[in-house]
Amino acid sequence: MSTSVWRVSAACCLRAAAPLLTALVLMLCTTVFAQSAKVTYRPEAGSLFASCKVQPEGSIGRNYLCPGLTATIAWVEVPAEFSDQQMLGHFRSGIAAMSTGKLESKETRLTLGGIERDTLEFQIRDLGDGKKVQAAGHASLLRQEKGGWYVSCAADPARRIAVKHCERILEFFAVHGVPEPIDLKAHANPSKPVVGTTELVVPEGCTVSGPKEAGQIRCSGSFLGWVVVPHPPSMKKFREEQLVPIRKQFQDLAASKGSVLEESDVECRVMGEQGVCRQLLLPMGAGNLRSLSGVTRQGAQTILLFCVQGDLAKELPAVCRGQMELIPTAPAEEKTPPAAPK
Repeated sequence: MSTSVWRVSAACCLRAAAPLLTALVLMLCTTVFAQSAKVTYRPEAGSLFASCKVQPEGSIGRNYLCPGLTATIAWVEVPAEFSDQQMLGHFRSGIAAMSTGKLESKETRLTLGGIERDTLEFQIRDLGDGKKVQAAGHASLLRQEKGGWYVSCAADPARRIAVKHCERILEFFAVHGVPEPIDLKAHANPSKPVVGTTELVVPEGCTVSGPKEAGQIRCSGSFLGWVVVPHPPSMKKFREEQLVPIRKQFQDLAASKGSVLEESDVECRVMGEQGVCRQLLLPMGAGNLRSLSGVTRQGAQTILLFCVQGDLAKELPAVCRGQMELIPTAPAEEKTPPAAPK
């Protein structure tokens, strides 16, 4: 494969992952912006969800807070080439990014809606001695055309009734979908994307997709993605966990070409605020395939931006400029040697 063909295929592969990367944190976040004032359930859902409070997960998902448990259902646009195992890996990263404890997980099989499905089984333990389990549960993908339903439920393992309730809720999601008469697939793609308080510029020939809280601008050789969530427990952990899927993509590309992936922290500005970004560089002839990710805060919100470019240019692509900026490192000053004694 020629270098140019590989570069294009690499960029396409990374762009295909963008809708998923930008959506996962939003739906897996356990802290939410607002609570619904009044809830109307479908007739078949009334008894199962009667004791639950509803909290919207942006425009793509819903959280159901029931005694001893939290259940989530959200619509995800999944690239057709992504396997269920890859999806579980992304789910794990999202859960880890927003959890307050230590995540332990393994892949298993769970029968939902009469179909045996690949499922992530997880526990979140206290950060102290790790003996106490805060919550335990399952997360799975119910595939449909052009995407699928992300479903999860986590309960206090000491409350057996809550654990059984979780099992029934996951089965309901698989058979009936969203328990309210709403369409979570119908979010509109904004023509003028706004991140925080900033309206983004969409370069000519580029397209915007995704909900307002988690979207992307895709161009021929690059994309800019963003996620807006309430402040996570740890900014560092949040950024590191969200970098996992992109790093894996770069590592796979590096292995296929026998290249060495370079990773470093670099000084940058994210939406005008100075900070530190994580940069991944994959050397390719005259340039690099690059990923740059950074986090900033606006009011009660945390904003993650990531820029991926495959055009080998030294400068960031137009779609990222203005929102992300590399701060040049000043060269070390050369010291003039002392004059020799006369």
